[in-house]
Amino acid sequence: MFEAHTLTAVDSELFPASTQPSNNTYNRTYTRRHIHSLRPLKIWLAEGKRKDSNQSLNNVWFIYIEYRDNRGNNRFICLERSQQGQTVEQLLKEATATELQGLLA
Repeated sequence: MFEAHTLTAVDSELFPASTQPSNNTYNRTYTRRHIHSLRPLKIWLAEGKRKDSNQSLNNVWFIYIEYRDNRGNNRFICLERSQQGQTVEQLLKEATATELQGLLA
């Protein structure tokens, strides 16, 4: 008898965070709850580059957060963070603490 199991984003909390996000990290969607409003969030990462004021390229993570506002509309936020020294769990923790627009207090 064969029994199949699939892991969810919540199951990933059982595994230790790697020191750097892996190449397939940005192909994955994470499901978390916002720490203040407890609204469900969908979070995904994309690798990119951004030029600074000296025109030098820096590797960054674009953190996309999708949620629903009080009217049921889908909303998106994009955060931009340096790739240096960031773990996936640190990025996800920051995403869950981000202020969400369109929510009543």
